Amino acid sequence: KKYGSMKLQIEGFELSGLREDQIIGIGKARLGWRAGFVSQMIVAPPGAGKTHTALEIIKSTAAKGHRAFFIVDELHLLNHVVDLLQRDGIYPGVIQADHPLTDINKPVQICMIQSLGPRWDALMKLEGQRPDVVISDEAHVLYQAHKRIIADCRKYLIPYLGLSATPFTPCLGQY
Repeated sequence: KKYGSMKLQIEGFELSGLREDQIIGIGKARLGWRAGFVSQMIVAPPGAGKTHTALEIIKSTAAKGHRAFFIVDELHLLNHVVDLLQRDGIYPGVIQADHPLTDINKPVQICMIQSLGPRWDALMKLEGQRPDVVISDEAHVLYQAHKRIIADCRKYLIPYLGLSATPFTPCLGQY
């Protein structure tokens, strides 16, 4: 089915409810990471399912016992992603000032960039706190913290995936 719901196993993790284009996007991102392209971007129009695609990568990462960070820049996006994960039985920690779900030991972290930025260097130094994959929503919005995180992901070979419907920020391709 070209645009129907599909089930597919990738690396032992079942991807269900994804459309063919979403499964292809995940496959291309993984191939890119294996080929050494640490920072990549999925560009698709609004409503294409970029967040759902990213959540499948996060769930797959967590199922392997690894850590995944999902970065947002607005509180309503943070709450939306937390709700979607909780519906699927994944209870993430949240990096956002005074959030009731703050728990840095959880393998999945949903992060406000404004709160993650000041904490990033310390997290990178703590044993077991470094992410194994980082995904950034609305990746065309580049704060200085994003640039530092992307640089560290390249330095430590941590896969980084940006999501955007409007990738028109000047110099975005550098990151």
